[in-house]
Amino acid sequence: MRTNILKSILFIAVLFLGSCNADLRMPAVSLVTLPKITFDASSEKLILDGVYSGKFIVDTYYKDLPADANIVITMNGDYTSPKTFKSGVNVFPSTIPITAADLKTLFGKSVIVAGDYFEIGLNVKMQDGTWYSAFNPNGVGYGSGPTNLPGSSAILKLAAVCALNLDTFVGTVSVTDPDWYGGTYTTKIEKVDATHLKLKNYAELEGDIVLTIDPSTRLITVEKQVYTSNLAIWAMASYTNPAAAGKGEIDACKHTITMTLTNTVDQGSFGTTAISITY
Repeated sequence: MRTNILKSILFIAVLFLGSCNADLRMPAVSLVTLPKITFDASSEKLILDGVYSGKFIVDTYYKDLPADANIVITMNGDYTSPKTFKSGVNVFPSTIPITAADLKTLFGKSVIVAGDYFEIGLNVKMQDGTWYSAFNPNGVGYGSGPTNLPGSSAILKLAAVCALNLDTFVGTVSVTDPDWYGGTYTTKIEKVDATHLKLKNYAELEGDIVLTIDPSTRLITVEKQVYTSNLAIWAMASYTNPAAAGKGEIDACKHTITMTLTNTVDQGSFGTTAISITY
């Protein structure tokens, strides 16, 4: 990103000039329901020691309801053959119970072990009869735009986890950030309290960002926070108040942190970057 900032400015300028002269036509678009799948407030959110009994709520982010829908589940990132858990879902919101026994039966497993994870999605049939799948062989069928909307939860992850001790996530780390930083760098993580970690010198800039961890889900929230005054260190002093915001996950089994962060300045946004932190 450090070397691409000027390219971005040039690209925007070319687009602007081109739009003045070209006969641009929008491609055909389809209105598709964006599911919102969340845990019931009373539900357990993690599989512990292979035992689980909980509930999730299937709703829509907007009120454009599908003609029909099926709940589908994948296991351990295998998106080639999602399993249908429940067909004919046509009431929104609907509360759906699920147990470890259900998951073992669905995937033909005798046990669920720490490190296993399941992703729950919704295939939707729109009013024109077209089906849209939550998953495809390449992964989740939603881009970063819909998944980063406030309160968005198109896919719900249910993980079998290892015990979490934030003290083991303190120390020197390697951060791989291909889009914003443009590579890998070494820095440190400090513990703030029982639910917060601090990533020092984000993208090797002057400031830090704080990660909020929910121990009940192992999910991370990064509230929008300005971490330095400008990008002068990248010879881009005209870009002021760089900030980061997003979400991620802490994995006690793999001892990793993954996040998707949106990077902004007062002058606009540089989009999202997928970050992985290893020890």
